[in-house]
Parts: sequence; structure tokens; C-alpha cells
Amino acid sequence: VIMTAIIKNPGQPAFTRQIENTLTAFQQLVGGYIQTINLPGRIIMIVNEEGKLMNLKPNFRFGNDLIVGTAVFVSADGEEFAGLSERQENYIWRMLSCVL
Repeated sequence: VIMTAIIKNPGQPAFTRQIENTLTAFQQLVGGYIQTINLPGRIIMIVNEEGKLMNLKPNFRFGNDLIVGTAVFVSADGEEFAGLSERQENYIWRMLSCVL
């Protein structure tokens, strides 16, 4: 299943992309095991679980935390990942404009 996600790589602008909704696809995007961070509005941020241990490049500050490596934003549909709605995309763009 293909879905809409927003991807933010360190040192580059975020972009919207159609990705496969598979664990393998998420692991390839973040470069390893995934960690999920719940955001408001049923949004999930997916990052590399061992990113800090691997000394991945800093991406952006999120609250009191530093997100390193690639961040992928998707929606939550119960226990499953899903594509982003237009409202969720707008929220992420606003959030990223504040943290960058």
C-alpha cells in the first residue's frame, strides 16, 4: 500500500513523498530500527531508534530533544500507519517552520 508521508533529512528542506507502508520501507528511510514518537492529531514521527548512538547528523530540535537522522511523518490509524491527511500535512509544515 502506498501512502503520503513528509520526510525531513538533516540539513535539507522537508518534502512530501509517496512511500510504501511497510516496515522495510521505514527502516530503509531512517537507516535502521524504527522508533515512533506520537504527535498531536494522530501524527507519528518515525526516527532511527539508535540514531544518537550512531552519531547521525542533527536534524532539528523537538521540545527538549534533538532529533537526529531522517524523520518520517505519517498518520496513525489505530495500531497501523497510514497516509497523512491535508490537515495533518499542514500541521507538520507549521511545526517544522517553527523548529528550523
